[in-house]
Formats: sequence, C-alpha cells, structure tokens
Amino acid sequence: MKPLYLEDLDGMTEEEIINHIITEYEAAKEDVNKYDILIASEEREMCEGSSWFLLRDKETGNLYENHGSHCSYYGFEEQWEPEETTLKYLKSANHFYLCGFSKENKMLIMSFINNIKEQQT
Repeated sequence: MKPLYLEDLDGMTEEEIINHIITEYEAAKEDVNKYDILIASEEREMCEGSSWFLLRDKETGNLYENHGSHCSYYGFEEQWEPEETTLKYLKSANHFYLCGFSKENKMLIMSFINNIKEQQT
C-alpha cells in the first residue's frame, strides 16, 4: 500500500519525511525508523499549525498515531510521541473529532484507513 502524504508534506519522499521528523520533531532516528509511515500530514500556517501521522510498528504490526501542533513561537520540537491506536478507533466518528482536516483530506484518509488490513503478529 502506497503511503499517503498530505498538506505541506505532499510530494515528499519517505526519506525526506523521516529526515523532517528527525529534524523538526527532534526525534531519534531509531525512534522514527521503527515505524512504516502510512499517512503523514502537516500544515503550517503563519502563526500556527498541526500535524498527524499514522504509523505501523515494523516489528509488531500495531498501529500508532502521532499528533503535533505549533504556535508562532514554538515549532514541533519534542512532539514525537506515537500513541497506540486501533483500526476500530480510526474508523469511528470520534477519530476526526481531534483532527482539523479538510473534507477532501478526510475522504482520502478514510479511504486509506478502510483499505488497511489487520496484520497478524
């Protein structure tokens, strides 16, 4: 399944996304490389922004989300703390309660999520 990169990360390669996370989020390379990046979205407006990543642990197959935000003074520093999630939650109406995606991107994300298969560990 080809990854989905949206907003300011659209058009980047996987390597560029990984380097971006290491640099902008001040994440350790080994903490980023343990995941397959399924969805990456980041939006930087003039004074604020947000990000969301959907990840799959390469060893266990478990899904993780990482949320970030920034204001005019601070960036995404130290905001690489993936939290385990489930397909059931990602497919629920509650998932987008915390996410400020456009209607178009919500449709792209939901289509992607609906095509994710559970991995056997």
